[in-house]
Amino acid sequence: MPAAGRVTAPKPHPHLNANNLQECPIESPGQFQPRRIWLLSTPMSTVTLGPARMGDAPAIAHLSRDLIETDLPWSWTPRRVASLMRQRESAAVIARDQNRLAGFILAQYGDESAHIALLGVANEYRRQGIGRRMVQWVEETAMVAGLFLVRLEVRAIKREARHFYARLGYRETDRVDGYYSGLEDAIKMSRDLRALSTSK
Repeated sequence: MPAAGRVTAPKPHPHLNANNLQECPIESPGQFQPRRIWLLSTPMSTVTLGPARMGDAPAIAHLSRDLIETDLPWSWTPRRVASLMRQRESAAVIARDQNRLAGFILAQYGDESAHIALLGVANEYRRQGIGRRMVQWVEETAMVAGLFLVRLEVRAIKREARHFYARLGYRETDRVDGYYSGLEDAIKMSRDLRALSTSK
């Protein structure tokens, strides 16, 4: 696999300060849809982070079912994923290793806060910084839009996911009984981005 450093004349992002992340501007519609492609060099491959297309909705939905909704009714179907992606106040970013979907994040932007609806990274691509980069993308988009609060829900039994978000600065704010199809509780988490924005 080629290293990300071999991309021709990339411009480094001013906020991420990562030597292994390169930026390639692209054209993309939508108010909050990302307008760049990032090449993230991992120990095993070069993963591309960029805007999802409508044709990616089935793959995102199936990966969500396998990673996030295990032992639950499948609620994030291809139709629902595509419906969110069509919303103007939304963003969908995918991580791709050549033609393979390595991960994804879906987010919505409201009047006062951003909401991470789904985040998943395939098992073989975990612990390589991919999930963290995608969350950072959503956070930076929120700050550009003047939103400084990011919210999300996570399955209460998913302690690894809860620890992941905690390491990124998210704190647990509430527990919702039966949030997932009446079968499992959710932990609500949020992060205040104001301190982050003043440090830039």
